[in-house]
Amino acid sequence: MLDSVEIQRSERIKALQNCNTLRSNMLKQQNLYKGKRLKQKAQSKNKLEELEEECSHKHDSIESQNKFWSEMSENTPEARIEIACKSRRNRTLSEDKVSVKKRVIKLFNKDGEPLNVNEARIVFNLTENDENNSFVLELVLYKFLDTQLLEVDVQPMYVKVIVKGKVFQITLREEVNTEQSTAKRSQTTGHLVITMPKIKGEIKEKKKRDIKQLEEKKTLYKSQPGTKREFLEIGPPNCNMDFSNISKMAEKQSVSRSNKYKYTRTNVEEKLPSKDFIDDPEVPSLV
Repeated sequence: MLDSVEIQRSERIKALQNCNTLRSNMLKQQNLYKGKRLKQKAQSKNKLEELEEECSHKHDSIESQNKFWSEMSENTPEARIEIACKSRRNRTLSEDKVSVKKRVIKLFNKDGEPLNVNEARIVFNLTENDENNSFVLELVLYKFLDTQLLEVDVQPMYVKVIVKGKVFQITLREEVNTEQSTAKRSQTTGHLVITMPKIKGEIKEKKKRDIKQLEEKKTLYKSQPGTKREFLEIGPPNCNMDFSNISKMAEKQSVSRSNKYKYTRTNVEEKLPSKDFIDDPEVPSLV
């Protein structure tokens, strides 16, 4: 069987007859290919030496590059390696040229004063808490952002937060106590809340509500109408019903309704023609 096809006896006889001639042809072709490969390897060695000399120079001339990419090359492993090395070298040279310098962000001015920087473009909210005498900075961060990617640095006159390598810095109007400052992250929203107590200032007490205001609220609450429990009246009815006079009562009600909705018609006087009016018989009558 060969490829799921049964080999017949006649085919076996033909194969035995041609076996010696086919074997000799295969050996000849194999020797010819070996000689051809030896020549190709010798030629490729010379080309590789030239390529190494060109690589030692920083930049190739345009003529040499055009010559290399325009000439014919054989389909050999050495030629493919040579083309790959040349293209990789050109790619590295082009990347070096295109590489742009990163923008250097200034966090301080010439006098050493901190600047406001928001490289990460984070939405934030800075407020003052008079009751606790502190600054509260809230940064709107993604809920699933890893906390290990955050760096918080609280200084007396500014706060710096690094989010995934990008800087957020904001200055403060008053000095804060760095040791008592805290940074917490909300478990529901993921926002970062930094509380920084001030060094100067007094903690203000909470304003107590006046007793008068509480009393006024109580009176307003009492004056508001609420639900009351009402009982049904039990006893003799206010008016006695006389079932014998039902028809008369219905007539009275119908008369009163007719008088109420009675249509009053206004009399319209007929308009007389003027003295100079002349009746033309050719004109047809309107009626």
